[in-house]
Amino acid sequence: MRRFKKIRTLRRGAKCAALAAAIWAAETPAQADLLGLYTFDDGTASDSSGFANHGDVFGGASAVPFGGSDGLGYMNFDGVNGVIHTPLDINADTNPRFTMGAWARIPSGTAAANRQILAHDDGGWDRALGTDTRGNADGAGDVNYRWTGFTGNGPLGNTTPVAGTEDTWVFMAAVYDVPAGQMQIHVDNNVFTSTPVHGASGWNLFVGGNPLGACCAEYWVGDIDNVFAFNEALSGAEIDAIRTGGPAAIAALRPQAPRVLIDTWDFEGGDLGAFSVVPGTGTAFDQQPVYGDNLAGRSAPRSAALLGGGIQGDWFVGTYDLRPTSGDPVGTQGDGVTGIVESTSFVLLPGAQFDASIGGGRHGWDPTWDPDSNPPPIAAGNSPTTLNLERQVGPDDWEVIFSATGKNNEVTNWVHWDASGYAGETVRLRIYDLHSGGWGHINVDDINYYSTIPEPSTCVLAGIAGVALAVVARRRRKSAAEG
Repeated sequence: MRRFKKIRTLRRGAKCAALAAAIWAAETPAQADLLGLYTFDDGTASDSSGFANHGDVFGGASAVPFGGSDGLGYMNFDGVNGVIHTPLDINADTNPRFTMGAWARIPSGTAAANRQILAHDDGGWDRALGTDTRGNADGAGDVNYRWTGFTGNGPLGNTTPVAGTEDTWVFMAAVYDVPAGQMQIHVDNNVFTSTPVHGASGWNLFVGGNPLGACCAEYWVGDIDNVFAFNEALSGAEIDAIRTGGPAAIAALRPQAPRVLIDTWDFEGGDLGAFSVVPGTGTAFDQQPVYGDNLAGRSAPRSAALLGGGIQGDWFVGTYDLRPTSGDPVGTQGDGVTGIVESTSFVLLPGAQFDASIGGGRHGWDPTWDPDSNPPPIAAGNSPTTLNLERQVGPDDWEVIFSATGKNNEVTNWVHWDASGYAGETVRLRIYDLHSGGWGHINVDDINYYSTIPEPSTCVLAGIAGVALAVVARRRRKSAAEG
């Protein structure tokens, strides 16, 4: 059986009063989040943002207990194979507005070379920060060796030279704003602006180099400290506050409310739990979930062999795989099968958030598609492998509010959805595998549903009715105004 998280009962009074205020505040847009903060002060790549996006340390990366940009711990990289792998998906389709940064230090005498501080680049000039010797068009030799980042078609030119900055901590940040068609590279207190080309990578964010085995081997030589990532384009004033204030300023910009786990869909019971197969959509989920992290053991990209599939526990949904019990051998059902599963519907609590681990094919959801048809009328060559959160907008009428997909990579990556703007609405989770061509499968695990309202109680349930009425009233007011 699936594990259910019980909502605890608590006292009324002041807590319910605060909750009522939070319920009505749920109508306002949610604030963007600090997705990752890696201070390295505890000697690990643990994430202190509140989202548990912890990193894994590989190769010649080692912790140093003191002497970092803030006087505390930092990570040293040997320039050979040392990297830190994080679960952060920094692609433009996931985070069209995004900011990442860190402090970095290069030892004197280090040869000029192209090296990455932060990157998910797989050879397409994807989002990255580091040093580069190319593309500045302002001279020869070491004048081109600069602190810079990638624009999508090369390194941004005419930035701060590395010469003269050796053995000092240099602050680096990249701010991406796809809707505005702009990116900025910050090097200490200097700002460089460009029009970017936003490509897609099949990798999560790495610290200290390119993704393992992807391309280029542009490993960092020296030190990196206080890595941060936001799912928004920070302002110049906010970047300056981080540069001068360090980790305390980073955390203060977007403090995270405590998250209470409401429910988990992790398939650890060896069945689909609250999910059921949608009739007439295919057989892809008929023998799901799958036992064991089989991704590293089959002909998968080198990343899976090195990192594993990122599976939590013993079971996951993986529509390429076929291993319905622990006693079965590792098998496959291939990319040709299709299907849809959906959860039972439920009403969103105030402050609702979702995390999930997703891998497999990169076949996203087109907003013109209708989730009410089973399956949706989608061409076979352009069909989704997605996890969706969908809300009910009428009888037998649903619309997609969040969607995530893999990146043509077996390694699962974490996605985070802030659904606090939909409190009181009826929703469902759906997993789609309607793609029958290459990478026509999806891996899903460890879906977690939280509320950021402290200690949900029976007064939440009373308040939900008020939120639902407010939603209906707001729609009626909107319809009347439009009419």
